[in-house]
Amino acid sequence: MENEIISLLKKDSEFLPLTPDMVEGKDYIALSSNSDTILGRALSFNNPRKFKTFIGEVSGIRRFVDFIGYSYLPISFLLKGKYTKEDNELIKTKTRLELSNYWAVVCYAVCERIRQDKQLQIMIRNNTLPWTIVYWRKNPAVLEEITQDRLCVNQIKLGEYLAMLRDIEILIKNNKFNKIGIAELIKHYMKNPEADLFEGSIILGSNSIR
Repeated sequence: MENEIISLLKKDSEFLPLTPDMVEGKDYIALSSNSDTILGRALSFNNPRKFKTFIGEVSGIRRFVDFIGYSYLPISFLLKGKYTKEDNELIKTKTRLELSNYWAVVCYAVCERIRQDKQLQIMIRNNTLPWTIVYWRKNPAVLEEITQDRLCVNQIKLGEYLAMLRDIEILIKNNKFNKIGIAELIKHYMKNPEADLFEGSIILGSNSIR
């Protein structure tokens, strides 16, 4: 079973080459809070949709990951909605922790977000459009300013996030997005598989999903 799941995973972090004539929702879906599609917004790293984690309910993937990855954020930070200027200023006052398995932590949060939303799983299963992260309407000048080989590299370099969403889509469409499939996917994104998933965070002694 585990080998079968691993063989399905692509870890495809290549950004979709876009041209000005391409239309989101017709030619592609941008995984962005500014997306023109419901699916793109729902899968955004910044989407404030609430879901449950092993530390309780959180308001979005980014809030969970930041709470794990910075020193001593208040617990109230987890349950606020959309990120604000004040949130960003608060983050700047905290020490960023060295998470040896940062992208696996992100993967855990993304999987929990999707696992707890059956309608979202249906939307992913039925999706036929390719995904990317870049949202051209916000940055039209970028098409003229950079070369084709760097055309689809965005500022926050979320290629790894794009890759795991593509792999989750594969698991869902192959009926493998279950406890075993999710566990294997998270391990697939662990840079240091010998360490605890949350090593380096303020969460100590966590064995919740290993």
